[in-house]
Amino acid sequence: MTWRPSHFTRAQMEERRLEAARLFQQHHLTHPALARELGVHLTTIQRSHRTFQAGGPDALRARTAPGRTPYLTADQKRDLLTLLTQGGPHHGYPTDEWTLPRVRNLLWQHFKVLYPVGYFGTLLHTLGWSPQKPVKRARERDDGLVEHWHSETLSELKKRTSRVTRPWSFSRRQAELCHFPSRS
Repeated sequence: MTWRPSHFTRAQMEERRLEAARLFQQHHLTHPALARELGVHLTTIQRSHRTFQAGGPDALRARTAPGRTPYLTADQKRDLLTLLTQGGPHHGYPTDEWTLPRVRNLLWQHFKVLYPVGYFGTLLHTLGWSPQKPVKRARERDDGLVEHWHSETLSELKKRTSRVTRPWSFSRRQAELCHFPSRS
């Protein structure tokens, strides 16, 4: 028994249909034997044989995939990726983060293409981008002062608290000796 993949590509399926056409022309295999040989269902062989009889081997060739043509071509998707990597400020936005409405505006400005806002997450994912949540920081934040506070003040506070006994940490014996006023 030979190994057969569970899922074939379009090219592999076309190759299998053309092999069936070659075997149809030889007339030496029955439909069930041909189905076993190619690893397909008998109904598939019968349908392929009818198609072959009606149009010959060319009728079994792969056709283009049905459906709407995409709004953006592969070249335009590459161009979009280039535009996104240039950053938000390059395109007139105050920050470097790309929100979905910003991506929508960028697509309209450069390609005159409108997608629903909800689709842009999928589009960006196909381009290799993932959603990122920006770190929230105060606008008044001074990173130099924060670093100085961490290195100087925080370490000094830690040293002081390690030397001071904490009044809230009692042993059971100490707690029994303490007399607290009742709440009456």
